[in-house]
Amino acid sequence: LTALLVGGSTATAQTENVYLDALGSNWQNWSWSGAYYFTNASPIYSGTASIKISQQASGGLSLHHSSIASNAYGYVEFYIHGGTTGGQLLQVRLEDDNTGTGSAGLSLENYLVGGGVVTAGTWKLVSVPFAAFALTTPNFTRVDVMDRSGTAQPSYYIDSMTLRQTSSAPPQLTSVRAGGIRSVVAFFDAGLTTGSATNPSNYALQSQSDGQYASRIAPSAAVYDTTRWRVALDFANDFTNGARYTLYCNGLTNLGGTAVLPDTSGTFGFSNHVV
Repeated sequence: LTALLVGGSTATAQTENVYLDALGSNWQNWSWSGAYYFTNASPIYSGTASIKISQQASGGLSLHHSSIASNAYGYVEFYIHGGTTGGQLLQVRLEDDNTGTGSAGLSLENYLVGGGVVTAGTWKLVSVPFAAFALTTPNFTRVDVMDRSGTAQPSYYIDSMTLRQTSSAPPQLTSVRAGGIRSVVAFFDAGLTTGSATNPSNYALQSQSDGQYASRIAPSAAVYDTTRWRVALDFANDFTNGARYTLYCNGLTNLGGTAVLPDTSGTFGFSNHVV
């Protein structure tokens, strides 16, 4: 882990590689209650190897490093593959061996990008914000992926584990609603670059029950609230009471430069109720 003291604050690399084909520099395998193969050739998400994990009840993949500042990174990310079975019940935790304490275990499914469960035959991105761990110590030394079922788990695979300052997951549109008779408010799960968020051409509204929006219509203005990850959009024509609308988003990027998936969308109904 590279760290420089600059003006009294700690500056770290944008990304710390925990496992990419092999354990990263100064990372060690401290796993327990299971078999852990760090040179597995198939399946792999990228590169030449992944970690094959066959956990016993309450077993844990545990990757250890000397102390890392709890505020040094914003996300723990990795890809997970459910093997031939899928459905593994797992939790993610951070530990600090200096104090003998750890964070609460977080259910892994809650942090699968795109939702769902650990799936057989498929790689899925897991992106856990450090804030979710609610660490009470200034440092941590381990990243754990543990059984939470209390029984032996079918074999599964992990690849490309990193600590990151910004998420590599595409921005998600978490909700969209009418903000007025001709305005829309869209909420996102992460910060957006101001240039992409305030570009009206990155949005389009369409409706099958309002002829004024039968084709996709771009807003006349887009105003971004950086503190709430919210964009307010203004349109030229009034909405129709009882009509439903779909907002499409393209070209938006998060602070790490990852673009929203094409035609990311959300739907709302208009009933003259302003929020």
